[in-house]
Amino acid sequence: MAPVRLSRLGRRLGRRLGRLLGLPTAVVAAVVARLGYVLVLAGTKLSDDEISFWSIAGNLAHGRGFSYEGRATAWRPPLYTGLVALARFAGASVRAVQFGQVAIGVATPVLCFALARSLGASRRASIVAGWVGALYPPFVYFSGRVLSENLDIPLYLLALWLTVEWLDRRSTSWAVVCGAAWGVAILARPTNIPIVVVAALVGGLAMWLGRGLRLGFVAAVVQAGLVVAVAAVFVVPWIVRNDHAVGGPEPVTSNEGITFWAPNRLDTNQLKDVLNDPRYPGMQDYSVYGRAFPGIEALARAKHFDFDRASEAAQDAWFRSMALSAISADPGRFVVRTVERAAVVLLPAPDNASQTAKTGAVEKLALWVTSGPLVLLGIGGLALLVVRRRDAASAFMVLAAVGALAFLAVHLPYVRYRVDGVDPVFIPVAAWLVVDGWQPRRRLPTATRR
Repeated sequence: MAPVRLSRLGRRLGRRLGRLLGLPTAVVAAVVARLGYVLVLAGTKLSDDEISFWSIAGNLAHGRGFSYEGRATAWRPPLYTGLVALARFAGASVRAVQFGQVAIGVATPVLCFALARSLGASRRASIVAGWVGALYPPFVYFSGRVLSENLDIPLYLLALWLTVEWLDRRSTSWAVVCGAAWGVAILARPTNIPIVVVAALVGGLAMWLGRGLRLGFVAAVVQAGLVVAVAAVFVVPWIVRNDHAVGGPEPVTSNEGITFWAPNRLDTNQLKDVLNDPRYPGMQDYSVYGRAFPGIEALARAKHFDFDRASEAAQDAWFRSMALSAISADPGRFVVRTVERAAVVLLPAPDNASQTAKTGAVEKLALWVTSGPLVLLGIGGLALLVVRRRDAASAFMVLAAVGALAFLAVHLPYVRYRVDGVDPVFIPVAAWLVVDGWQPRRRLPTATRR
């Protein structure tokens, strides 16, 4: 009788512990962790990208439009910058904005939980995913920085979750909701543009040829097209604004060209390394490319390009053309460097864990120690997810991670871009792998309705 009683007692304690450590507790933990970081470690001195976010938001709040250094710009994504502008219009300080970001961070554990459940993970595994979303140090770290990742991470998770739901339900209304989520996410960060294309392609092919409820070719194309079209409804007005304001239809931001060119350039001898020069704490402390970087101007003059007279869109296009020219001159070098950058982004050294001057040694170590295991478990979880599910949702999750990583690898390999582009995919599958996936006799239920 004693072993039976102990077994019952253990189950009761397990159930009570499960209730105690459920999703609501994870949400509270997310607030406490972020608030603690903001109050104890974050500080309010701005650096690097934060300076331009804060400056553009201030100009917008004070009636000077979306501008920087007296000139219209598209250098920063509009959604997060607009929210900071609202805060500045209300007289909020940097600390007040950080508190607002703590509140936004509450959504992250909830969405990690929802995404894991939609993928078919058990409730226990989904709660673990929620806890990871609540306490993952890179996510907590962003709450103390005036950076767009604070908004992009929950919006990206929302779009991933709604895409999995759309792939499951296969209805027109869910295609519209999915497209709207991606449209908003793109305005938060343009790196989401390739992922909405992946979602539409995977969804269209799965609904036409895949397992489960099949639709006709026309119906599948309509739903996939709806996802892209609805996303475009949100994004196109900003592109039109950019066409009038900065001289060209920039797709959300105008900094893709320089981030594409900087790691792929061939003529490094003609250009000081502005990324590491201590006098320039970040590429973003410029008068959007020009006078702050005489090295770049000298290179531009050698190429018969005048920064002072060129529009921001023309500057972006020039950098992109320089990058493409460098790649065509030595494609083998480009491939090797791309692979190297992907490896650096996935498993960075501790001193390369965030690429920010505001991060101390302890914080860098914490980011690195937690980042590596998540990446390894996420890769294993994605592989096992595909083997066990073999459906559109698993294919989409893999392609979303690969697409985000590929985009990073051909641009500046900032690890913090991986944190908001790849890690949200890894979290639910890593939790599933640890809690559910290792059990060989369990089969993950297929979410697709038949």
